[in-house]
Amino acid sequence: MNRIGEIWVGHGLDWGVGVAGACFECAEQIFNSLAITPDRLAANAPGIGRSYGDWKRKRSRIRAHTLESMRSFEIIKLVEGGDNELTDWLLWIGLSTRRSSIMISWDPAQLGHASGTMSRLFTSMAEAAGVRYGYLFKQFKSQGPLCYAAGVMYRSGVGYVQSRGDLDSNISAWDFRRISQAGGAILRDVYPENYLGQSHLHSPFGVTGSTLESVLRGDPDFYRIIEPFTDGLTLWKPPVQNIPAIRERMYRAGRLFYWRFMRPRMRDPAGTGEWVPEPYYRLDISQPWEDQGQIPEIFREEFYSDQDPALTL
Repeated sequence: MNRIGEIWVGHGLDWGVGVAGACFECAEQIFNSLAITPDRLAANAPGIGRSYGDWKRKRSRIRAHTLESMRSFEIIKLVEGGDNELTDWLLWIGLSTRRSSIMISWDPAQLGHASGTMSRLFTSMAEAAGVRYGYLFKQFKSQGPLCYAAGVMYRSGVGYVQSRGDLDSNISAWDFRRISQAGGAILRDVYPENYLGQSHLHSPFGVTGSTLESVLRGDPDFYRIIEPFTDGLTLWKPPVQNIPAIRERMYRAGRLFYWRFMRPRMRDPAGTGEWVPEPYYRLDISQPWEDQGQIPEIFREEFYSDQDPALTL
């Protein structure tokens, strides 16, 4: 059965010493509270090794000084009979200081009773890491949601997988650190749950003079819940059935990421082989911008007309 996974992602910047270790302890406490023994562990820490290995064996090597110098970790409980860390997880919790991201992935069909526990874990890790932007997305586990979260493409290795063009380019070009350096206040997509920093809320909504926050709070089509989450984040839950329409409006108003915003030049579409200016390039993505023309297909409401609006493609 192709199950749907739920994945929390949180992004931050310049995580210092001790952040990964503190989040590791939060994650281990959750496994213990659910009476779940992990199967595998990988960590960037002295004496542990970044490749996946047996949980009990690797965990026995971790000491207080190891946690202090830890840079990343992945703790995994596989489903019964599973072997692929990217698709066969029951519960997957990890952090990477290099990518400045935390990820919590779980299978609600088998762990539905733990929904509140997962939410509290994300809150704890977001506070410990000083997360500046986050989201909860849902995706079929066979698609490799962990790869989507990390901004890389998943390929199962079975047969030829046809490229999805703009959609795949947008997934693989997402890099929170680089985007932050280019202005930062832009959302990756519209998800069932979105955790927004002040820079997002105060960002311009198109060229109207309005801010994103004023639009979210003022238009009932945009929000179901908008409330404080942590000291630095606000939780925005849109009406799920409206997500395709919201996505189109958000893109037109310049508040959604598009990979072509980040490249100043492109190959000449006329086939000359020359480099020409990229019409979508934005030097500072925090500045007012609006697309009033024929927008890219992946942002149009009708592109998702036969899809479950709660799911990420």
